[in-house]
Amino acid sequence: MGKVEFNANSSQQLSEHLSTMTLIHGESQFLRKDINKDSFLDLPLGKQINIYHRWNYESKGKIRNQYGLKVLYDDRIGGQKTFNLTGKGTFNAYGVGITNQKYELSAKHGFLFNKPGTSIGILTVGGYHQMDSYFGLTKYNASQKSFYGNLIYQTILGTSEHKVSTGLSYMFDGYDEKLNMVFLDTTFITNESVPGVFFQYTYDHAKIWSLIAGVRADYHSIYGVFFTPRLHFKYNISENSNLRLSAGKGYRTPHVIAENIGLLASSRFWIFSEKLNAEGAFNYGISYTQDFRISDEKKITISLDAFRTEFVNQVIIDLESDMQKVILTNLHGKSYSNSIQANLEIKVIKRLDITLAGRYNDVWQTFNDKIKVKPMVAPIKGLLSLSYTTKFDKWTFDVTCQYLGSTILPNTDSNPVSYRLPEKSPYGIMLFLQITRRFKRIDIYAGSENITNFVQNNPIIAPENPFGQYFDSSIIWGPIIGRMFYAGLRFKIE
Repeated sequence: MGKVEFNANSSQQLSEHLSTMTLIHGESQFLRKDINKDSFLDLPLGKQINIYHRWNYESKGKIRNQYGLKVLYDDRIGGQKTFNLTGKGTFNAYGVGITNQKYELSAKHGFLFNKPGTSIGILTVGGYHQMDSYFGLTKYNASQKSFYGNLIYQTILGTSEHKVSTGLSYMFDGYDEKLNMVFLDTTFITNESVPGVFFQYTYDHAKIWSLIAGVRADYHSIYGVFFTPRLHFKYNISENSNLRLSAGKGYRTPHVIAENIGLLASSRFWIFSEKLNAEGAFNYGISYTQDFRISDEKKITISLDAFRTEFVNQVIIDLESDMQKVILTNLHGKSYSNSIQANLEIKVIKRLDITLAGRYNDVWQTFNDKIKVKPMVAPIKGLLSLSYTTKFDKWTFDVTCQYLGSTILPNTDSNPVSYRLPEKSPYGIMLFLQITRRFKRIDIYAGSENITNFVQNNPIIAPENPFGQYFDSSIIWGPIIGRMFYAGLRFKIE
């Protein structure tokens, strides 16, 4: 596929109290690949550099401070294989370009007191994010200025069984978004200021059962007061089994263009049918874990999780009422999801780890006063993972098998017959393999992804006419890239 990646991690202990760490990631995609012959690149060309630098200062039992700097530059160019920058914004060829620049400074200060379990923590994070993008004739540019501050005080009440934490928080996000498309040229300027307070109580009874009860209140400068309670309960039934219960409420503010940016790569016209409100939901669930110990090193672990989310409000992205439109509305009716997951971890053969997992998702939303299954959400997913390491860790073999169930697709019956999709996607199985050979200072690895070559055929509707009314490259339910091979080298320097 013509993709190159580079990673470098470095850490140094400069003194008894001071240490530093630097993480660097770089990548480049430089080959134009169109394996399915639809005239569009299967992977966008591009380059990325991602740097994180951190300083730690610790005086044991007194102070813990951490300072960090993150820098990201990511530039992607996609679209038709014949597209080049000189044709941007014209009908010569359809091009997609997304450039992200992000900078973030963070500081964490922790102060420990002589009283056991008592401390004060202060967290501050400030950032700037600029994104410039185009999708054919459509342009979307956005910037975000953000700040988050949090002060938390933690202590015990009487004994270590009773713990409380309380504090203040403040968040600011300033967004400047400009969307320019055919028949629509609009600017969204949003400033969100959110001061808040929170309190949490933890009770731990003799390591047998524990209870966490928390509540926070925030005042949003646009949406008003948010009241957010939560409750967690854990009961250790025996040494090898435990039960967890949880319930709570959450809120988030939607930024629908950035969160659904892939929909801009289509001929759809965006309709903001009403003022969008903050999203809110109740979530509650149960989790059970059971260990079957054969010996100190051999065991089988079974875990079962069941969660339900009920939305009080949700932004509905309607892609079915009109295939030429993206209609955005608040929730008018019910919206909920049920999720059940089962995990099985087996460690009975020395140096062999086996993981088997399955998940069932039942997601419903109300569209046009009728509740229906949400499209593009696979109800059944599965995973099988095997990892074997030889003696002295010289060789490692990793095999992963993923099952992706069939999912309902958006209704395209209003399109001409040749531009219609089936009601459901097919199910598929993907297989991944990696082999690693370790030497004293060098690791050599090679592998293959999607060995079964399971791909979504013809992922773009009307690729021969990307400026026409039926073009849509946003309905992606499966992998686009088929079987791929890779190799790499890791080495350590002391």
